Amino acid sequence: MIENKRAEEKAAGDAKKQKKLVKQRAPEGSVGWDIKTFERLQTAPSEGLVSRFDISHGMLLLVLSRQSDGCRAMRQIIADCHETPHKKRALRKRAWQLFRALLDRKIVEFLPRSGERQQADLGARAAGPHIQGLGSGENAGQRPALPGTAKLRVNVELQDDFSLHQALSLYLIDTLPLLDRASPDYPFDVLTLCESIVEDPDQILRRQIDKLKGEKIEELKAAGVPYEERMEKLEAIEHPKPLREFLYDTFNAFAAAHPWINQENVRPKSIAREMFERYLSFSDYVKDYGLQRSEGLLLRHLSQVWKVLSQTVPETAKSEEVIEMEDYFRELIRGIDSSLLEEWERLRNPDFVSAETDADKPARPASFDITRDAPAFRRLVRTAIFGFLQDVAAREFDSALSRLRTGEAAAPADNDPVSPDARKLEAVFAPYFAAHLRFRLDPEGRSTKHTHWDEEHASPTPAGGKQWAVAQVLIDADEHNDWEARFTVDLAASRTENRAVVSFAGLAPIGTEPAEGEPIVSAPIVGAPAAPTSEAPPPTA
Repeated sequence: MIENKRAEEKAAGDAKKQKKLVKQRAPEGSVGWDIKTFERLQTAPSEGLVSRFDISHGMLLLVLSRQSDGCRAMRQIIADCHETPHKKRALRKRAWQLFRALLDRKIVEFLPRSGERQQADLGARAAGPHIQGLGSGENAGQRPALPGTAKLRVNVELQDDFSLHQALSLYLIDTLPLLDRASPDYPFDVLTLCESIVEDPDQILRRQIDKLKGEKIEELKAAGVPYEERMEKLEAIEHPKPLREFLYDTFNAFAAAHPWINQENVRPKSIAREMFERYLSFSDYVKDYGLQRSEGLLLRHLSQVWKVLSQTVPETAKSEEVIEMEDYFRELIRGIDSSLLEEWERLRNPDFVSAETDADKPARPASFDITRDAPAFRRLVRTAIFGFLQDVAAREFDSALSRLRTGEAAAPADNDPVSPDARKLEAVFAPYFAAHLRFRLDPEGRSTKHTHWDEEHASPTPAGGKQWAVAQVLIDADEHNDWEARFTVDLAASRTENRAVVSFAGLAPIGTEPAEGEPIVSAPIVGAPAAPTSEAPPPTA
């Protein structure tokens, strides 16, 4: 509207310009506003406030896990809401259905009782749901909420931050055991399940369809397919839907057994999965689909998927590859907007301190040892290494150097010259690209079998600490796999800085030593902070 207004002012008084004036249209997906919209907001009657209170598994889980009597608290919340008496009765019935679903899956369990009180509780449960405080009796919710202790607890085998914020979270938990854990596609299938229960980012899905149609129409034209047939085939194109039949079949069976599903439905799609399979950075995915005006929508979708993967998928269903995938999305989101993850960390841990080292911010606890949980530390190291290789594969050597210095990608502006250090890094990888053109960062290229650790023969650092040697085999298109990138991990520096401190040591064919020369950069690759843990023993190094 502003651009059109400026164009009208420029054309004012010139009849020829006014005839040629063409008003611009709002970009696709944006909300259009004009003077009529403003006038309607001024004159139209105000819309009345309507209560939209509803109950979900996530809400029920949070209330039932209170230290006080969660059943009474949930009953009182329903009684105090602004819904009609009829809707309150429906809410109490739905709460009981959701509650039974949580009990059946042992997500919540009754605390053990003793003596007469235990017998009274068992008798109350047998008498009906209204006795428990989540029933649908006529006067349910009208009795005063007497003080009491917690009668329920969340299953202790679940992760501390376990949540069920999505409406179909229980469907995810029920379907995960049906996946083949021995399959190499298991981590991708877990990700697809997580993605299928979050809302559809319609604008991104439309961009995927547009790209598929563009590729298909070129293929059909080259094959000489008539226009009418081309249009018919294009109409049938949908966005990618991995595990489509499996998801629909399992969901139909789940919905038939759970009347509280209502209008919810599973939504197969592949956005986060495509990013992980192709190992695309956030900016690469935005450029690939032209999502410059929808970056916030993409970030929101990735955040939702990561939260489901982290907090809803039980720890027992997470293989080593799934946990590494979880780390990948955490670091991806942190690199785009670290404030979002830091706020979630503060909700989980009030003592959390962000990774910045500004003088006005408190330091992290010195007693925490990031290397103590060896598997988690190795995942952080691999994430840092692949972030570096991702920029090298894209020939963004300045961005790769930024990862070496700060741990975050930061490519130079378009008009900035390539730095001398970037040219040195380019020269190191030039022999490899001359021999193989590129290396793969697909699932096979990132497989853990191609990462080799030398922890037992840790060499000393100049500061007197120990460091690991890590060799990452570079997988080429012809599968010669005869080159490796070498890195060192400074354990003492990692403990001190509470982050994975990794340095690039060189590149050479397997079985040879890298050429000696001036170091490209003295600063290390810096991995992102890890969550504190003290369960695993320290590594042998």
